[in-house]
Amino acid sequence: MKKLLLITTLVLGGVAATFAADHKVTVSDFQFTPASVNARVGDTISWTFQTGSMAHTTTSVTIPSGAAPWNAPIDQTNTRFRYRITTAGTYRYQCNFHATIMKGTIKVR
Repeated sequence: MKKLLLITTLVLGGVAATFAADHKVTVSDFQFTPASVNARVGDTISWTFQTGSMAHTTTSVTIPSGAAPWNAPIDQTNTRFRYRITTAGTYRYQCNFHATIMKGTIKVR
Protein backbone atom coordinates (compact mmCIF):
# COMPACT_ATOMS: atom_id res chain seq x y z
CA MET A 1 0.00 0.00 0.00
CA LYS A 2 2.85 2.40 0.81
CA LYS A 3 4.45 1.70 -2.57
CA LEU A 4 1.19 2.44 -4.36
CA LEU A 5 0.81 5.72 -2.45
CA LEU A 6 4.41 6.70 -3.25
CA ILE A 7 4.01 5.90 -6.95
CA THR A 8 0.70 7.79 -7.12
CA THR A 9 2.28 10.82 -5.46
CA LEU A 10 5.23 10.80 -7.86
CA VAL A 11 3.01 10.46 -10.92
CA LEU A 12 0.65 13.22 -9.82
CA GLY A 13 3.59 15.48 -8.98
CA GLY A 14 5.04 14.90 -12.44
CA VAL A 15 1.69 15.60 -14.10
CA ALA A 16 1.25 18.82 -12.11
CA ALA A 17 4.71 19.99 -13.17
CA THR A 18 3.83 19.49 -16.84
CA PHE A 19 0.92 21.93 -16.48
CA ALA A 20 3.10 24.75 -15.12
CA ALA A 21 3.09 27.69 -17.51
CA ASP A 22 5.93 29.90 -18.70
CA HIS A 23 4.64 33.48 -18.85
CA LYS A 24 6.66 35.59 -21.26
CA VAL A 25 7.30 39.28 -20.57
CA THR A 26 9.14 41.33 -23.18
CA VAL A 27 11.38 44.22 -22.20
CA SER A 28 11.47 46.95 -24.84
CA ASP A 29 10.62 50.59 -25.43
CA PHE A 30 10.85 51.34 -21.69
CA GLN A 31 8.05 48.93 -20.78
CA PHE A 32 7.29 45.42 -19.64
CA THR A 33 4.74 43.74 -21.92
CA PRO A 34 2.41 42.59 -20.52
CA ALA A 35 2.71 44.79 -17.45
CA SER A 36 0.39 42.51 -15.48
CA VAL A 37 0.53 38.70 -15.39
CA ASN A 38 -1.84 36.24 -13.72
CA ALA A 39 0.00 33.08 -12.71
CA ARG A 40 -0.15 30.03 -10.47
CA VAL A 41 2.30 28.62 -7.97
CA GLY A 42 4.80 26.56 -9.98
CA ASP A 43 4.65 28.78 -13.07
CA THR A 44 7.70 30.58 -14.42
CA ILE A 45 7.99 34.20 -15.50
CA SER A 46 10.50 34.78 -18.33
CA TRP A 47 11.64 38.33 -19.08
CA THR A 48 13.27 38.71 -22.50
CA PHE A 49 15.15 41.75 -23.84
CA GLN A 50 13.82 42.72 -27.26
CA THR A 51 15.24 45.95 -28.61
CA GLY A 52 17.15 49.09 -27.78
CA SER A 53 20.51 50.00 -26.40
CA MET A 54 19.41 50.92 -22.89
CA ALA A 55 20.13 48.66 -19.95
CA HIS A 56 17.20 47.56 -17.80
CA THR A 57 16.58 45.39 -14.77
CA THR A 58 13.74 43.30 -13.46
CA THR A 59 13.81 43.88 -9.72
CA SER A 60 11.31 42.80 -7.09
CA VAL A 61 9.85 45.66 -5.08
CA THR A 62 7.22 43.93 -2.94
CA ILE A 63 6.70 40.17 -2.77
CA PRO A 64 4.68 37.78 -0.62
CA SER A 65 6.22 36.57 2.62
CA GLY A 66 8.37 33.52 1.94
CA ALA A 67 9.02 34.33 -1.73
CA ALA A 68 12.56 34.92 -2.98
CA PRO A 69 13.45 38.47 -4.09
CA TRP A 70 15.23 39.04 -7.42
CA ASN A 71 17.31 41.72 -9.14
CA ALA A 72 18.46 40.80 -12.64
CA PRO A 73 19.91 42.81 -15.52
CA ILE A 74 18.02 42.68 -18.81
CA ASP A 75 20.05 44.07 -21.71
CA GLN A 76 21.94 43.13 -24.87
CA THR A 77 24.31 40.90 -22.86
CA ASN A 78 21.78 39.46 -20.40
CA THR A 79 18.84 38.88 -22.70
CA ARG A 80 16.73 36.60 -20.49
CA PHE A 81 15.85 36.08 -16.84
CA ARG A 82 13.55 33.39 -15.44
CA TYR A 83 11.84 33.30 -12.04
CA ARG A 84 9.83 30.38 -10.70
CA ILE A 85 6.79 31.29 -8.59
CA THR A 86 6.74 29.44 -5.26
CA THR A 87 4.30 31.49 -3.19
CA ALA A 88 0.79 32.83 -3.83
CA GLY A 89 0.21 36.57 -3.58
CA THR A 90 1.02 39.78 -5.44
CA TYR A 91 4.53 40.50 -6.74
CA ARG A 92 5.44 44.02 -7.82
CA TYR A 93 8.62 44.67 -9.78
CA GLN A 94 10.34 47.48 -11.66
CA CYS A 95 13.35 48.45 -13.74
CA ASN A 96 15.74 50.14 -11.32
CA PHE A 97 16.97 52.53 -14.02
CA HIS A 98 13.50 53.59 -15.15
CA ALA A 99 11.36 52.96 -12.07
CA THR A 100 8.96 55.81 -12.71
CA ILE A 101 7.76 54.30 -16.00
CA MET A 102 8.77 50.62 -16.02
CA LYS A 103 6.68 48.67 -13.52
CA GLY A 104 4.98 45.31 -13.50
CA THR A 105 2.75 43.10 -11.39
CA ILE A 106 2.40 39.34 -11.06
CA LYS A 107 -0.74 38.07 -9.34
CA VAL A 108 -0.43 34.47 -8.18
CA ARG A 109 -3.21 32.28 -6.86
